[in-house]
Amino acid sequence: SSTTVWAAIWSAYQNLGCFGHGMMYAYEPWSGHYEVKSPIWTMAHTTQFAEPGWKYLPVNSGSGFLPEGGTYVTLVNPRTGDFSVVVETLVGSCGANDGCRHQPGDAVQPQTLYFRPQGLLAGNHTLRVWRTTAQSWFERLPDITLLDGGLFALTIAPDTITTVTTTSGQSKAGASQDGGVRSASATLILRPVEDNGVLQSEEGSMNRSPFPL
Repeated sequence: SSTTVWAAIWSAYQNLGCFGHGMMYAYEPWSGHYEVKSPIWTMAHTTQFAEPGWKYLPVNSGSGFLPEGGTYVTLVNPRTGDFSVVVETLVGSCGANDGCRHQPGDAVQPQTLYFRPQGLLAGNHTLRVWRTTAQSWFERLPDITLLDGGLFALTIAPDTITTVTTTSGQSKAGASQDGGVRSASATLILRPVEDNGVLQSEEGSMNRSPFPL
């Protein structure tokens, strides 16, 4: 997996036709002024939560589409069982695409997801949560704990990126605490496959047995 950024630092004149691309603005280098833009923190939802050697889980086995719009991916440290789940419900144009090509479509209301780590990934983890919205970038939310049955719950609003992780050490100056909202539910269950600590994901209602994605 890879990400191409054009440009990492935008230092062109403002009257150029493609002005506005890049993770940072520094178009007055003689002044020393620069601006950190939202793509920095969009990428931080992955880069601050995994290290070389971590594995992306395949589609339908720990990664996939959300039931009411959006996607999720899980990265796993196969040696320790640490994991990070990145959930996005972005709305609007994604690059050259007209929309973000979500199935069944873009999220229009909050949705509550339930995750159940199992095997190597189970345990009394402290789960840390970070969120980016149009109004606040890379914001630390209160930690969450496991519910009965080993589940943890996460409520995702439209047009957000959220990462839940067993790791620590992430940072952004001025991060604040915030809460979520209640909504309709779906269940995503994470479990190891074979002996490599990789996860599978299943989805279902809290009132019925989960079924494979």
